[in-house]
Parts: sequence; structure tokens; C-alpha cells
Amino acid sequence: MANVWPVKESKDDRPQTAVKSANIRRMAWRGVASLFVGLAWVVFIVLFALLWAPSLSLFQNIVILIASLVAAFVLVGIMWMAYGMQHGWEP
Repeated sequence: MANVWPVKESKDDRPQTAVKSANIRRMAWRGVASLFVGLAWVVFIVLFALLWAPSLSLFQNIVILIASLVAAFVLVGIMWMAYGMQHGWEP
């Protein structure tokens, strides 16, 4: 029997190495930005603990910790979600 599976034919004339290189660059800046957000969060928590935390209650400190962590995750998640929506499940 003949193979009847649909075959995706590419009409892209660009070489595949250029496409993969562009994808790696798009991932690279997101990786660097993710590290920067993580480091900025740690710096914020340290400064908060040293300067503002003593004047607040334990509950308020926990809320600020959780809210800042959620904000950092949302920021990084939006960056990577945009990449994932653009590229999907590429082989």
C-alpha cells in the first residue's frame, strides 16, 4: 500500500540554519531577561528585608513576598508565552 499520510511541504526558500539561528537568538534574550528578573527579585527582597520589613507585621511581609514572586513569575511567563505561541511544537 502507498503511504497516505499528509506531508507538510515547505515553501520557505531560506536556509534552515538561518531560521534556527534566529530562533536561538529569540530564546537567548528571553533567557537573559529571565535571569535579570530573577536577580532583580532577589535584590528587591534583600532591600525590602533590610529597609522596610522591620516596620511591617509578619503577615504584611509574607503578602509582599508572595505578591512580588507572583509578579516576577507573570513577567517571565508572558515573555516565554509569547515565544511559545509564536513557535509552538516545532520539531
